[in-house]
Amino acid sequence: RDMLRRGVLLDAVAANVLVERGFGRAIGLRSVTAPTNQYDMGPLGAEEFHDAAFGGAAQTYLTMTLGADREARVSVLHPLSSARVVSHLVDPDARRMLPCMTAFENRLGGRVVVMATDQSSIDAVSYHRPLRTMQMQNITNWLARGKLSLRVTGDGAWPLAFRKDCDDHVVLGFFNLSLDDWAGVNFDLDAAAGQHARTVQVLDGSGRWRKEASVTTR
Repeated sequence: RDMLRRGVLLDAVAANVLVERGFGRAIGLRSVTAPTNQYDMGPLGAEEFHDAAFGGAAQTYLTMTLGADREARVSVLHPLSSARVVSHLVDPDARRMLPCMTAFENRLGGRVVVMATDQSSIDAVSYHRPLRTMQMQNITNWLARGKLSLRVTGDGAWPLAFRKDCDDHVVLGFFNLSLDDWAGVNFDLDAAAGQHARTVQVLDGSGRWRKEASVTTR
């Protein structure tokens, strides 16, 4: 219950467990089926990410070819009428078939997003496309009520970002997990009221912190 008072992102497996334990109304679902191979549920061609409030738009599609050597597993979500359907699974003619992602504010004061996919059945390379990054950043920002601790954007792929809060400074960074260089990177972070960056230093190749003219803040 304490967890559900916060921001929670659930996949199909987690949603099934919570519904079985009587928490369906707290996550915005009347019921949910067990995950099954996506093509056993009909010709699901794509995910339409259509909700503009979460960064989507009508006829904005994400691939459902998500398994490297296997089919992705999907559940049928039956959301409450008060839950918001952020995206739908569509057939090859772009007709909306099933809810794919729902967003819900519960009576405990928490926010919950449920995905119809079993994330353990998905290949990460197929899943993490630029549009997916935009979707997940908007979703997590909503879950955090606009106070994300860190969001990284730039012109490259595959960052592993981190933030460490110390007594008198904050350390930000990311590992570039691809073979392509990043020409630039933006770190957006939530700070306590009244806090601002007085100085910014960059760790150079020799392990020393130094000021860097190319780094700007706002």
